[in-house]
Amino acid sequence: MEIKGLKEAAEATKGITPYTGVIIQISYDFNANEVLTSEHRDNNSWTVYKDPNIGAIHYTNKAMSKESIKAKVIESIAMRNEVIDDGYLEP
Repeated sequence: MEIKGLKEAAEATKGITPYTGVIIQISYDFNANEVLTSEHRDNNSWTVYKDPNIGAIHYTNKAMSKESIKAKVIESIAMRNEVIDDGYLEP
């Protein structure tokens, strides 16, 4: 599965540690098959998307590889499909 934005997302996490005070929100656009990131400097901050097909899938304060981000995406897709199958969310 080709996922757009993996390289950029991994680069966004490069160099951060729990001591930098930076948290990266990793989100996924289920329609566009694209990873999005946003940087926050506060544990009580996050990015909200008005599109219901975009959701936050992970928050990190340490570097992540493309492979580890892809694993989070695949996990989120599986969880979303399960919710759809259970009738709690429309496809």
